Amino acid sequence: MNIDRRIKKHIHGKKHTFFIVVPLGIEEITKQELKGLGFYNYQVETGGITLKGTLSDLYLWALHLKTATKILWRLHSCKVYFPEQIAEVVSQINWGYHLKPDTTITLNTTTQHARIYHTGLIESHFLKGINRYQDIPLNLKLGKNGISIHLRIVYNRLQISIDVTNPLLYKRGYKTASVPAPIRENLAAALLLKFWDQKQPLIDPMCGSGTFSFEGYMIQNGIPSGILRRFAFMDQPHFKERTYNYLLKKGIASHKQIKKNQHFTGDIDLKAIESVVANQKKLNIDLQPVVADFFCHKIDLREGFIILNPPYNKRLTYSKKAYRKMIDTLKKWYSGYSVLILHPSDRMLSGGVKPDQQFYFKNGGINMIASYFKHFPTT
Repeated sequence: MNIDRRIKKHIHGKKHTFFIVVPLGIEEITKQELKGLGFYNYQVETGGITLKGTLSDLYLWALHLKTATKILWRLHSCKVYFPEQIAEVVSQINWGYHLKPDTTITLNTTTQHARIYHTGLIESHFLKGINRYQDIPLNLKLGKNGISIHLRIVYNRLQISIDVTNPLLYKRGYKTASVPAPIRENLAAALLLKFWDQKQPLIDPMCGSGTFSFEGYMIQNGIPSGILRRFAFMDQPHFKERTYNYLLKKGIASHKQIKKNQHFTGDIDLKAIESVVANQKKLNIDLQPVVADFFCHKIDLREGFIILNPPYNKRLTYSKKAYRKMIDTLKKWYSGYSVLILHPSDRMLSGGVKPDQQFYFKNGGINMIASYFKHFPTT
């Protein structure tokens, strides 16, 4: 039986085990996304969710999950105590189902509490094993930006997985321009899904390159987050192009159009607004972004959900005095509005206000807090 027939028999239509990787602390939000897509059988773990699904399910997750980082296909799991065992295990996997001949692969290897802990030794025996694979000549190349294979040994258990959605899922494909200190798209989507009542106008007065505005628009309109990009599974032998294209067209056709001018997108920096204008062309939308100073001009919306994401990182500092000015502006003009303020964990909010909820996360290696006020106080 040739390889195409075997793929159809053993891969197409059957369920396989996948691990959806998500940022730490986001697991419950991703779980709700899966429920919204009609999936209820899964196991929530730290840093991700394990579940079984078909290739059609995989395509659906890749297109629609807004909070995921990547999706790994679990290929094999077993105990290993000697390097030679790795080569033997690897040689028994049907690599022809997952890799085309002359493919470049990238190895990601980690160990924890394992008898075999040297990553170079693990990878060399992995390559020995895959070179023993005799089904079809693969002639694989080892390099950067290839099909990513994950080798993980924890407490002597080897887990072999292949990344089927690379590049990382927060890379939506709509950003052609950016500004310093952006927030990752899947984190922005997670915060909106957690705190934003979609009946409220979304007010994004420190929009930067527009991440929150774009993610909010896509959430409210039901636009699949993956419609503008490619996935690693498209370059793998099992890819079902007709099935994927059907799901893609169905996702595009299902989105709805919100009323114009229901939201506000603005920034004091002209370059930020220019980046929003450049980025929105990819999505074929018009957020009508404006140059505006949050501290000087009141936004003409009687209610809404205000998201404040001021610039921060090692190069862009935002002082406690500036946060105090932000609080004073909110008290003056926006009491009663729902507000979400993002700030580094070492720069706590002052001004006598106490948030209703706080959510801790990391963005670009920086420890962050999202402070949520359901109704911002006047005093």
